[in-house]
Amino acid sequence: MCCFSHFIVPELGPNVNFSYASRKAVDEYKKAKALGVDIVPVLVGPVSYLLSKPAKSVEKTFSLLSLFLKILPICK
Repeated sequence: MCCFSHFIVPELGPNVNFSYASRKAVDEYKKAKALGVDIVPVLVGPVSYLLSKPAKSVEKTFSLLSLFLKILPICK
């Protein structure tokens, strides 16, 4: 049996600006809690996200982990 997976890996560079694309996960969590549903949301954290790949235009010495302080406020 053969299985192929396809996923998109973000390409990041030093000038990236992080922001919310959607608050859907937060809204659904709040709605479930209001209904008494006990759930545990699992989201990709900042370090996992920064294990992406550097943008093609970025120098090979650029460390994606240098973006940690830029992404951290979005994860609050």
